[in-house]
Amino acid sequence: MRSVEERGQEPDGAQGQDVQEPAGDSTDPRDRPTGPEQVERGPGTGDASTDASTDASTDASTEGVTEGASRASARGSPAALFRRRERRPRGPRPHPYADEPTGRIEARIDPWIVTIAWLTLATVFAIGGYLLQVRHGYFDNEHTFHPDWETWTRVPLFSGLALLGFGFVRKPWARWLTMAGWVLFAGYWALTARDLYVKEGQDVVNFVFAGLGVYLFTYLAYHELLSLDRRVDNRAVHFLNIVAFVAAGSYFLIDKITPFRVWLINVVGGHTNWMLNLFGQGSERGLVFLVDKQDPRGPVTFFYPEYYCSQDGLERVAEYCKAHDLPTTYTYPQAGNWFEELLLHAPKGESLLIVPVSIILACTAIQSIMLFVGLFAGTRAPWRRKLVASVAVGALVYVLNLVRNTGIIWFYGQGHASFWIMHNLIGKGGSLIAMILIAVFAFRWFPELLRSLFDVLDLQHRDGPVERALRMGRKRPDGQVEARAKAS
Repeated sequence: MRSVEERGQEPDGAQGQDVQEPAGDSTDPRDRPTGPEQVERGPGTGDASTDASTDASTDASTEGVTEGASRASARGSPAALFRRRERRPRGPRPHPYADEPTGRIEARIDPWIVTIAWLTLATVFAIGGYLLQVRHGYFDNEHTFHPDWETWTRVPLFSGLALLGFGFVRKPWARWLTMAGWVLFAGYWALTARDLYVKEGQDVVNFVFAGLGVYLFTYLAYHELLSLDRRVDNRAVHFLNIVAFVAAGSYFLIDKITPFRVWLINVVGGHTNWMLNLFGQGSERGLVFLVDKQDPRGPVTFFYPEYYCSQDGLERVAEYCKAHDLPTTYTYPQAGNWFEELLLHAPKGESLLIVPVSIILACTAIQSIMLFVGLFAGTRAPWRRKLVASVAVGALVYVLNLVRNTGIIWFYGQGHASFWIMHNLIGKGGSLIAMILIAVFAFRWFPELLRSLFDVLDLQHRDGPVERALRMGRKRPDGQVEARAKAS
């Protein structure tokens, strides 16, 4: 490695130069050395030693200035821009739970007993919920074997979410309630896993995620119990308590209570119609905007009579076509070139027939909006910053969702692209990219959110009975744990 630092040279005439003074004392007392620097001078000898000291200090200061200048020029040189900075090796990351003491019950009980108890509880919930769904749950996407099945499932749902709301209370007694809330919330997902599979057209993904949720939420209940035994308030579990209460609570409140759901769908439908008119693709283009107050699932419908109109299809559309004496029209768009063929692509078995588009709850973006609101609410940031971030992100997501709805109705409804391309590929794909970008900017301008998410990832390093039995995460320092266990 070539060094870029060069030693400075002494000034001309400085080396070997002697300064002669008259014999005897200096006339100016300030020129006399004092204290430890005072030297003896014989008569007629002059200040030889003082001159040598002055020359040495002059040489040293000159070298320092020249050396500093050479370093500055080296840093500013083009080669320095491409030189790789040497990084010091980082030490091991401190254990996130090194300061948590071992609880008294935790120290006495076998870790495998706690692990088996957790897995047994979750498995009993999953199997029992499945059997109850087979006997009383949905057998198609609308009908259940028992008329009150939906009412039954709402009991553990809303009672569990209500108990999770006590996560705002940072007291030991509140953790007993939030622990019960996680257990009840897990019970709800056990009762709805198979129903999601049936209602969503045999969607295995929703079924698997609901089943895993049973184990996850009972695992969080175990962490609440561990916090009680260790007499601590775990930040990660507290964060998840608030997120679940705000995000899931608000979503299910709208989803399960019909007047709230219909109101939100009507609001989003009205704003979508406004945006279509803004781009000149609304009533000017012949768009029909229908609202059916009797339909609790999809009360808002859009269609272009030029491309579809039938008296035998959807009831509200059939009534409109009949009342306005419109001819029956069916449109199968045809591709004229390779680009149009790409836009009209559809999976095998899916028809290209243009049909009316209805707005449902999933088209309102309420899930994404409340998820971000819940994440902000669970952080340790001041409430004013939480409110500003929630309003800003919520408004942005809402507007982007209106653009998505507008694009689907516009391009699919007029035969420019297939429903699969506009809804599944561009709509869902674009929404995913937008959510990722919003999350990145949220991490940048709201760092408390990123720290809270790291706390959740560190939950596996808590080194409780389940983590020790399953060998999850890092172990806490043994000396500190044993000392704190004895002290407690």
